[in-house]
Amino acid sequence: MPAFLFISEIHCSTFQPGAHVIVKGSGTEYGTELDLSCEYGYAMQGNDDVTSCQADQTWSSTGPQCIEIICDIPTHSSQLILSSTNNKLDDVIQFSCYYGFQLEGSTQVQCKAGSVWSGSFPSCNGKSNSIIPIILLANFDLPNLCYWNFVTYLSIVPQKLVKKAKSYIEGKKF
Repeated sequence: MPAFLFISEIHCSTFQPGAHVIVKGSGTEYGTELDLSCEYGYAMQGNDDVTSCQADQTWSSTGPQCIEIICDIPTHSSQLILSSTNNKLDDVIQFSCYYGFQLEGSTQVQCKAGSVWSGSFPSCNGKSNSIIPIILLANFDLPNLCYWNFVTYLSIVPQKLVKKAKSYIEGKKF
């Protein structure tokens, strides 16, 4: 007597999704279909958005590969200041320029689906040898003595300019 396998007895093992895959539906019986998608912030690579339990007790696909959405940060001017270097879906980067430079373009961009920014990165126009104000603070702690302290941002103010200003002020009597 031949052995018969009834379709109602065909089951697949529990579907094991890949990383960041969302499974909608349940069951392991023959013909069961599961809808597959990616978690927010991830994009589906491939077209495996549905899998079904087949007669040979296997799933019709292993499911999609979900890749994190990341926007590349393009090469930009050294005068451009980025508020952050976060570049995942929905991250926002705000822009400004160092003193003496003018921002031309967007003040911010956001990483969007498709791994693209919402706009172009701006540029900073101006002259790098612009006059940079030096802030001086008077210290009157001692009677009849006044001396000056520099408050500078050495990453912005060229060291040569700081030395010239300091030697000029030290040579003056206030």
